[in-house]
Amino acid sequence: LRTTPDALPRFVDDKNVALFTSHKVYTEREMHSRLEILLQSYCNLINIEAKTMIEMAKKEILPAVSRYTQQLSATVLSKKAVCPDLDCSYETDMLTEISALTADVYKQAVGLEKALAVTKKIDGAAKLSVYYRDKIIPVMEKLRKAADGLEGLVAADFWPMPTYGDLLFGI
Repeated sequence: LRTTPDALPRFVDDKNVALFTSHKVYTEREMHSRLEILLQSYCNLINIEAKTMIEMAKKEILPAVSRYTQQLSATVLSKKAVCPDLDCSYETDMLTEISALTADVYKQAVGLEKALAVTKKIDGAAKLSVYYRDKIIPVMEKLRKAADGLEGLVAADFWPMPTYGDLLFGI
């Protein structure tokens, strides 16, 4: 059982209910109630993490990357103004790669917002937890991958939060 929505329902399997009720740890009703609470807690946690990711992407990462690409673009224009034959391959290659990842971060953030909107229409913690597992978490993983790609390309003085290296070795 690899995920929380897979594992938690096993709590109320017949053999587990028999075990807990025979030792008077829980009643069957308490076990079902506990399952509902645990599933709802899982959903709430993933919801908070997803909303945090969206906010970080839209309010911190994308604006910072935009400023960095603006500087790279200005560098290309300045070089070409001074000498049209100067090589700007580094800047243009970086702009191309960063722009693709930026578009992906934006796309995934918008997709995550849309996927979260659907959660309001789902009744029942069990169904909702499966939706979070199958629909929300995969988009979160894609958003994280694109943001991680940007982190490795954007200059440190533009990146809005500590990098992995900062966390591991500097803080």
